[in-house]
Amino acid sequence: MATAPLIQTDQALRELCQRLEGAERIGFDTEFVPEYNYAPKLCLIQLVTDDELAIVDPLAVSDLSRFWQILLDPQRELVAHAAGAELAFCMRLGGALPERLFDVQLAAGLTGLGYPLSYAKLVHKMLDVTLQKGAARTDWRKRPLSNEQLRYALDDVLYLFPVRDKLGERCHRLNRGQWVQEENGRIQRILWKRAQEPLWTRVSGARSLNRRELAVLQELARWRDLRARMADRPTKWVLRDDLLVELARRQPRSAEALRRTRGLGGFKEGAQTRAVLEAIQVGQRLPESQCPDVKRHRRKEHPNEKMIVKLLGAVMIHLAELHQCAPSLLGNTADLEALVAWYFDGRKGALPNILTGWRGVICGRPLLDFLAGRTSLSLGQQTDVPELRFW
Repeated sequence: MATAPLIQTDQALRELCQRLEGAERIGFDTEFVPEYNYAPKLCLIQLVTDDELAIVDPLAVSDLSRFWQILLDPQRELVAHAAGAELAFCMRLGGALPERLFDVQLAAGLTGLGYPLSYAKLVHKMLDVTLQKGAARTDWRKRPLSNEQLRYALDDVLYLFPVRDKLGERCHRLNRGQWVQEENGRIQRILWKRAQEPLWTRVSGARSLNRRELAVLQELARWRDLRARMADRPTKWVLRDDLLVELARRQPRSAEALRRTRGLGGFKEGAQTRAVLEAIQVGQRLPESQCPDVKRHRRKEHPNEKMIVKLLGAVMIHLAELHQCAPSLLGNTADLEALVAWYFDGRKGALPNILTGWRGVICGRPLLDFLAGRTSLSLGQQTDVPELRFW
């Protein structure tokens, strides 16, 4: 069983950073607890290079800034599995996203191995190694950590490089390296965009409100976010989304009216009540021209449009199998609906996502030919198992 030093002092972290500076690639994973704080609580960082393994305890060291600089240096490649959480930590704590990332889960999906595959399944499929998962429900905030917990955490990076290398060979053989890079870039652009969106856009139910109500919701969302940040608690612990939307719709003007809103009976006279009422008033006073809006584009659907989308879904699945790519990566119902709307509205505006980049290589011409009636789907019966034919 592999072991690795647990970095729990600033001096040990400085020494680790010196060694990491010489690494051409770093594999990393994190353990965190998302439920109890304003942002997910980073509790462990597991690392692997071609020369060593290490585990950093971010709850014990005082300054990780140098570590994040090294990790995000574009001179080296980062290797991870299902890197969404790791990218969020890079963005929030390191202030940037990696320029060179190889996500083994994504590479597996783009080379016909399935998506999304868990790390344990991917390691077993690629290396025939079975991982033990006895510490899956660990509260990673608790100290000290047992040897079993540390071994569990270490396993998440121990096999990253062998898996990455095998997937790299597979990408090269199938000419998919550019696809992996392209999809990584798309995912990172989405992350940046979401991080910059106004707070009210993340409130479930916001799309049901008019512009004035959205102006009130905007101020309430700012109040909630500030209070949650100061208390270091999840925003929905301060006030649930449905109650935030109800306040934006009802816009109570007094503490008594506020308490009459179901679910807010516990609000008493005080600073919190005054802050909520003030946020509502600010939203009410906002000039109409500055009120936010939700784009509600209504269009007349083409006859049989829903059926056409379902047929395109069958074509897309067939194309994904033909090109050894996970259908869920290639597109979803919303992507196909956007394609159909674009096509029957005269092909105006930007190309739908499913016609761009590597997706366009697989889907572009076949889907457009199908929409134009130049190709058909049928079932072949040459074997005992019916085969989908696209011709």
